[in-house]
Amino acid sequence: MKLGRGQVAENRRAAIGGWANPVGALVLARMSDDPALSDDPLTEARAWLGRDEGS
Repeated sequence: MKLGRGQVAENRRAAIGGWANPVGALVLARMSDDPALSDDPLTEARAWLGRDEGS
């Protein structure tokens, strides 16, 4: 199956976003000494990606 230029760009954007979200959340979480505050970026990243355990 050959993908069109638009589909390739869309797949690339999804792949980069799929990695940038959790990596960024991890960096932000590690910056804080407060456990409650460091959990926020991880929880919100999971929810944004649709992987929230509570849903």
